[in-house]
Amino acid sequence: MDNAEPLWVTASKAGLVTAALFFPGASPNHPTQSADYTVGYGKRDAYSRQETLDLNPAVGWDNPPPSYSPLLEAEYQIPKVNRVYFLAVDHTDDSLANYDSIYLGLEKAIAPDTPEAKIGEWASLLLLSDVSAGADFILQELSAEALTFYHSGVYHTSASPRAMLEKINERFGCYRQGGDSYALEHGWINEAQFLAMVQRNALWMAEVSAWVYGNYQPDLIFTWQEVFDSAGHVFYLRDPRQIRYETSSVDLYRDYYQQAAHIADQALKTILAGTDLSNATVILASDHGMTPVHTNVYVNTVLEHNGYLVLDERNYVVVEESKALAFTSGGAMHIYINLVDHERDGFVSPEEYPIIKGQIVDLFLSLQDPETGEDIFQTVLPGEGLGALGLDHPNSGDIFAQAYPGFNLDGWRGKDDVFSPSTLLGQHGFDSQHPDMWGIFIAAGYGVHQFEQDIQPFNLIDIAPSVAELIGIPPSATSDGVVIPELAGD
Repeated sequence: MDNAEPLWVTASKAGLVTAALFFPGASPNHPTQSADYTVGYGKRDAYSRQETLDLNPAVGWDNPPPSYSPLLEAEYQIPKVNRVYFLAVDHTDDSLANYDSIYLGLEKAIAPDTPEAKIGEWASLLLLSDVSAGADFILQELSAEALTFYHSGVYHTSASPRAMLEKINERFGCYRQGGDSYALEHGWINEAQFLAMVQRNALWMAEVSAWVYGNYQPDLIFTWQEVFDSAGHVFYLRDPRQIRYETSSVDLYRDYYQQAAHIADQALKTILAGTDLSNATVILASDHGMTPVHTNVYVNTVLEHNGYLVLDERNYVVVEESKALAFTSGGAMHIYINLVDHERDGFVSPEEYPIIKGQIVDLFLSLQDPETGEDIFQTVLPGEGLGALGLDHPNSGDIFAQAYPGFNLDGWRGKDDVFSPSTLLGQHGFDSQHPDMWGIFIAAGYGVHQFEQDIQPFNLIDIAPSVAELIGIPPSATSDGVVIPELAGD
């Protein structure tokens, strides 16, 4: 992204005050890409986990709470982060060992602000005070013998300037992880708990965005939400070929998706609470659409089975023996050939390079679904053909390909089979001409005319010059788009 100047940088150079919050391409770690006020997407310090711990008689706790059964304890080390202590309590006076809640902290001491959670409840815990990193915990099972809990990933916030970061940490606490699709897929959390994570993340980011807008009053502010993307990947049940498609579950998943839409509405209401449309322009746009997927295609397994990719016993790439490797995102992939004097350990000769490239193109063009016989790939192009797609960049692959909707391209290495049912239900990265890939665009407020009909489809790259037009500055020299006709000045 450092080859293109973001609009917030262009606007800052023009003397406007800018903010970019959680927005793709904006990071405090890249000063030349930063706005005047920048908040990055959360930085992860540890992955999420589900754990079951044995309980033992509690020893050495300061200020223990009252309990109708003997207090029990457990401890757990989050790798490279901190040790967490758990204290199990029985609040029920029924002469039975009915443990119903836990206290959790970084030491064996109970204070007024020590987090407590009952079964099915969430509790947040600060784990690294130096960077204000924390996680959300949910108690899932509790008995006199053991407790089972899930904790989100451990995250902290990155922002500049430093004074703003300190205020965000003090006022809003740790960055909150969004919906954990890995945990949902592996049964660590259920759908309701996934949506609870989506909601906490969305409202946290919305509240931070509203506060930055009100406190620093930028002339131009960008902010982002992941609600629809996160929910679409796990709840987009639309196609009978999807593994979870059953008559009884389709309505349920549609309801989950509607709950996510309600969360998005809540977040948008929070963000816009301080906005006056008589003197401000609001634009809401999505970066892509979503379409159902039913089948995973392990493209590196295709390369491996045909002798282009060599893996060791850990499924790591044996670089000095591998001729090609694929990287994927949804319905798209780039394949890189290990060309001598181009890749660091390249050995494919310039004479062999076009032959291998042609063979791999033919290989994927001929790949078909073994059950239906339908082609997998809509487009397979050598690198020299990417100009027509706007992808002729030095970092693009030697081969680019896009699957037909329904097939999720997976770059995982070491799979025995090329195909498997997709546990993801929604995906993107397919041909942008497919209607399911179209995003939404809404503009309202100052400088936006009223129209009786929807505006015509346009390209995503047209938004930047259109916003530049609205705020009265020329777009950057690296801007490729054109002004959306309906937003052009009189």
